[in-house]
Order: sequence, then C-alpha cells, then structure tokens
Amino acid sequence: MAKEVVPSKNGKQNSRTVSGGSTSVGKCIIVPELEALAAEQANRMTRMTEEQRTILRTYFSRVTLKSLATFMKVSVNKVSREAQAMGLKR
Repeated sequence: MAKEVVPSKNGKQNSRTVSGGSTSVGKCIIVPELEALAAEQANRMTRMTEEQRTILRTYFSRVTLKSLATFMKVSVNKVSREAQAMGLKR
C-alpha cells in the first residue's frame, strides 16, 4: 500500500478531486442486518433434511408451495424441485 497519495493534474484525477483517505483493505466490516440475512439464506443453499422431506410429503397437496417454502426457510423453487424428485403430485 502506498504511504503517500500523490495528486495528479493539479489535484484532479478523471475530473474528480483526489483525496488521501484510508482504505478498508484488510479491515473486517460487520453489518448486523446483513449477517442476519446471510444466516437466514444459508439454509436455502443446503440439501433438504429428512424432516423437511417428511413435511413436504405430508403437506404437499394440502398447502401452497409458498407456505411450505416459508415454513422450511427454503425457496419455492427448491420445494418444487424436491417434490418433483420425490414423485409427488398435486
């Protein structure tokens, strides 16, 4: 990393003012709202558990896919694909 910022074109670079601020390189920034969202989304990327498959088998023809997906915290597409793979029909 450069120790000193050297301005070009009389203090302007690409028609904008050059500033000598510090960068966030190497610093860890934690945003609580995004951490909570990331934790919630993590379940969407994993395989369905046997418990989720049992719930899907039991309620597939009785409730909407959106309701099942919301309850299991997975995407509607994932519920649909899993139901198709299990051979479930409405």
